[in-house]
Amino acid sequence: MKVLVVDDDQVVRSFLCDALETIGHHVIGVAEDGIEALSLYEKNRPDLIFMDIDMPIMDGFDIIDIVRRIDPNAKIVVITGTERNIDEAHRAGALGLLRKPFRLEDIELLLSQIQAAFRVNPRIRPKHLTEILKRSLATDARENSSDQREKSSDQKKAS
Repeated sequence: MKVLVVDDDQVVRSFLCDALETIGHHVIGVAEDGIEALSLYEKNRPDLIFMDIDMPIMDGFDIIDIVRRIDPNAKIVVITGTERNIDEAHRAGALGLLRKPFRLEDIELLLSQIQAAFRVNPRIRPKHLTEILKRSLATDARENSSDQREKSSDQKKAS
């Protein structure tokens, strides 16, 4: 997959680029602000954008809005370090969300979910996929919580 990485933090950009290349994706552009991101998007038309929200010059939501006008089916994953951006990211049509700090495994899981959904329905619209992924993540969280309760209960019984 051809990927554009947009984040004002050099450490995040480097880690994300290395992680994406490690798992077999091709980073076709790296931007540290919104102006650069839009230029690279129009020039390269990536399959997927990893977009930070809190950046100087233009924030990620402004960029998402402009990219959506260019291509309503653009695939965007939001990167954020704050809780306040989560619901807004989904409303903006982000396919997924990576919370900082993130690990290679988080990137792999998110990309595998997105790719699986597109294999099932290649014409799925980003906003519909966002809803599917939100439900999937909520289900995963409930299952993990249930597993944790069961482990705790088993540990108490063993004591």
